[in-house]
Amino acid sequence: MDRRNISSPYPRRIVQLLFPCLFLLTEAIVMCDNQWSLESVGCRCCSYGRSLEDILTNTRTPPKGAFEPGNGTEKNGKWRLPAVINVSIHIETMRNIASQVTLDFYIIQKWRDTRLLKAVGNLSESVKISGLVRPEPIWYPDTYFQLVHSLIYSAEEQSVEFLPTGYVEFIRKVRLVTPCAPNVLIFPFDIATCSLQLSSFGNNIATVRYIWDVERTKNGVFVDPINNDADHIGFDLLPTEHLSVTCEYGPDNFSCLKALVSLKRNYSSYILQIYVPALLLVILSWLTFWVNINATPARASLSVTTVLSILTLATRNASDNEKHVSGKVTALDIYVYVCFAFVVTAMLEFSLSDFVSAKFAAKGSVDVLECRQGFYKTKIKLLISDGESVNKVARILVPLSFLLFNIIYWLILWIAINNQQ
Repeated sequence: MDRRNISSPYPRRIVQLLFPCLFLLTEAIVMCDNQWSLESVGCRCCSYGRSLEDILTNTRTPPKGAFEPGNGTEKNGKWRLPAVINVSIHIETMRNIASQVTLDFYIIQKWRDTRLLKAVGNLSESVKISGLVRPEPIWYPDTYFQLVHSLIYSAEEQSVEFLPTGYVEFIRKVRLVTPCAPNVLIFPFDIATCSLQLSSFGNNIATVRYIWDVERTKNGVFVDPINNDADHIGFDLLPTEHLSVTCEYGPDNFSCLKALVSLKRNYSSYILQIYVPALLLVILSWLTFWVNINATPARASLSVTTVLSILTLATRNASDNEKHVSGKVTALDIYVYVCFAFVVTAMLEFSLSDFVSAKFAAKGSVDVLECRQGFYKTKIKLLISDGESVNKVARILVPLSFLLFNIIYWLILWIAINNQQ
């Protein structure tokens, strides 16, 4: 007898009925997870029994703030305050520090929406929602960062927390490129200041006001001392400054917050790689003053070598500092090009002494040098009579001039550095 004829059809029917049930159950679970923004607060299996649809109804506009006497402007017998946004910033990383810097940070904004008090006032604990999607019916501050070169908001790293007191805390990760202003007059002994400024885009100071949340973060801004690259690329991190200012745009005034991150440049590498080589090349060029005046090939080779070396150093210095100062003349450039001028002066002295020596050998004495300019003829009495005398004068005059330049240069630089600090 065939086994298929004696098998019961009931198990197959049971399986056919179970599949739709499992499918409907799965869909219900997915809907519960996906509709946390409109169903239960936090979607904790509807434990609170109150939906965000009820909580966030008519909250797309800015809140009016808390009603307290003695503050704000009187309207309809009540005192209305602007919405106060408490802001704190946690800077996680600082990269590519030059004339601009790339910042990765978390901005924490906290404000009180009195329209949520009735809805969330009965909650025993705060409710936090994080992920790709945030509840949209609620009003968020239209915060924007001013004077930035690029800006990226992270959709994955954000969260919204509803507190029983009616406060809303919105945390979001931001990556932006903001300018850094070096002090070119004393570069590389300067302090670069990177500014971060924010305000409301469309709400003036009467509607939205920003303040630093100094209770959450000291100075309102915290810079992670471990993850930032400041120390790795030649900077020392100084204490940050925070300012609350009023920005004027057209007829309206806006509440603005400004954070200043100061970075002190480590100048030891510039001294070893630029200042000391430039100084040594200048001293090396003076050797032509002591070389035998008749050793023309040796003096010429030494002069040309030092000129090419200082020119290479100046070119490398200009290309390396382009990203830091954007084509501006710095204190370092002044020192390098003055050293270049002294090296060229040593080469010109070699040419002059060689010329005078040739004249002395031809005429036996050179006391008067005749110069013709147009139809006029003048005679200039020379203080020197041969090429060796030129070298003797240069041995004293050129080093003393360079010493005087260094005294004046470093004295002015020292005064400027102290004034900066």
